[in-house]
Amino acid sequence: MASKDIEDIIALTPMQEGMLFHYLKDPGSDYYFEQLCLTITGRIDLNGFKRAWEVVVETNEMLRTRFSWEKLEKPVQIILKKHSPRLIFHDFSADGEAIDIEEVKSGDRREKFDLKEVPFRIILCKIETDKYEMIISNHHILYDGWSNGIILKEFLEAYRQADKKIKAIAPVKTKFKEFVRWLQNRGVGEEEKYWREYLQGFESGTGISLKKEAGKGLAGSGNYRFKLAPGIKDTAERFVRHHNLTSASLLYCAWGILLQKINDSDDIILGTTVSGRPANIKGIEHVVGLFINTIPLRVQSHADERILSLLKRTNDTLIAREEYESTSLVKIKEWSGVSNQEELFDSIVVLENYPLHRFLVEKNSAFAFDSYSLFEMTHYDLAVGISIVSGLEVRFIYNKAVFDENTIERLGRFFTAVVEDIPGNPGKAISRLEIISSEEKKLILQDFNDTQLDYPADKTIPELFGAQVEKNPDHTAVSCEDMHLSYNELHLRAGRLALILRKKGVRADTIVGLTIGRSLEMMIGIMGILEAGGAYLPIDPNYPQGRINYMLKDSKANILLAAPAVQVQVEVKVKEKAIEIIDISKKSS
Repeated sequence: MASKDIEDIIALTPMQEGMLFHYLKDPGSDYYFEQLCLTITGRIDLNGFKRAWEVVVETNEMLRTRFSWEKLEKPVQIILKKHSPRLIFHDFSADGEAIDIEEVKSGDRREKFDLKEVPFRIILCKIETDKYEMIISNHHILYDGWSNGIILKEFLEAYRQADKKIKAIAPVKTKFKEFVRWLQNRGVGEEEKYWREYLQGFESGTGISLKKEAGKGLAGSGNYRFKLAPGIKDTAERFVRHHNLTSASLLYCAWGILLQKINDSDDIILGTTVSGRPANIKGIEHVVGLFINTIPLRVQSHADERILSLLKRTNDTLIAREEYESTSLVKIKEWSGVSNQEELFDSIVVLENYPLHRFLVEKNSAFAFDSYSLFEMTHYDLAVGISIVSGLEVRFIYNKAVFDENTIERLGRFFTAVVEDIPGNPGKAISRLEIISSEEKKLILQDFNDTQLDYPADKTIPELFGAQVEKNPDHTAVSCEDMHLSYNELHLRAGRLALILRKKGVRADTIVGLTIGRSLEMMIGIMGILEAGGAYLPIDPNYPQGRINYMLKDSKANILLAAPAVQVQVEVKVKEKAIEIIDISKKSS
């Protein structure tokens, strides 16, 4: 690239560096791909459409920015002097068959961005006379959600001028580079002190215990939307006004309480996304760029604490941390007590107040926006987007490798229950706040658990199992996917394991840890421990380090059975030297 074509070269912000890291780590994923789709009614002149986008790109330097990192000590963003945006036009109006616009959107998402080029493009589909779909796609590294409103406003104005044959002149605006400089010139001493004190005593990240047993990975992103009942927003707004709170403190607390309940913990962390636009940079509210930052919010309570008390403390925290909202999450993680192998949090909450809804009622001389939809994906397992513009609409963007649809729908019901309960019961103890309805509670406590069966009270499980081995030695005892074990095979492998455990001192009432997913090895482990006379303690290998250590210490277990797939992970997490980790596949085969 010739230097004459370059307007400027600037550093990346910490947030951009994080997105670049995930782009390089998983180049084929949907991480941070964004797609804004707008349905348009009216007449569109293609020449005017093209000219309007050229003006928008000329006005906003981040829309003509590419990235470079190879053979460089630090990655940079290269701002081009001129760049023609990639515009794609499809005319489906003459086709006799119905057009599946969703397939066009999916095809666009499959075309991944190359960050060495400008990751921004526009598709215009003419569906029929005076009806269009405009698809704006970008990598999130360029700009944030608030910038969408700026871009659309400038596009409409530029198109209006082009439509009236008025020569459009790109306005002079504050540059994104001013924000980069502001970040670089901040002192970190006070930030470090604040975040170290804030996270003191927190030693393990907050996951979501309802995840699938399958490991990490990306099987595609899911999108689940739901609206809370009409009137809930008004009730919540009256409540926060009456108690001098903010909607943010209520909604953050609601998600935090939910995480406390499902993780059985009174001290959790969730991620919160803040706007990140410093008020002391003139004109910052009109700049297109990535200003947002994601920072932790700790929700810590005790069992007898009242809901209102937690809300007020959270509200005070949000005010106190404003000064430190631009701190890099990487730095915050370094200053915490959480290990390098763990994330601080697996879920983030984004309060969406983007100025997009107003474009649906704003009429252009030639056309109007009828509706819009937004696709986006983060590297977090679950992003909770809450729109507070009209009613309360919640959107879960989730990793399908980690959550199934039923779990996500349950989380939606849990969240709704908490949000509905808070305004009417501010004096209720947090421990008494329910996250499930009375019908679901009955289903879980009575119907699901109605599994009582009669069996000989004078027989142990190993004795009952032994009788089946003698009766049906070659029948299948356990199967997992395409693998099977007969009763005799399970008996032999469990027996070998039991012999080893007895040699290591396992006796009656000895507790043995078992960190194995649903598999043949899990049943071998259970039967081997029982045959040795001990009791087993199931431990999810995805639990935070602190929780694994606590369970082992509290149970006084000194042996932990692990499957090969999780043994390395468990060895990193278990700090107690007295605990012996045994690879079950080697000891039972």
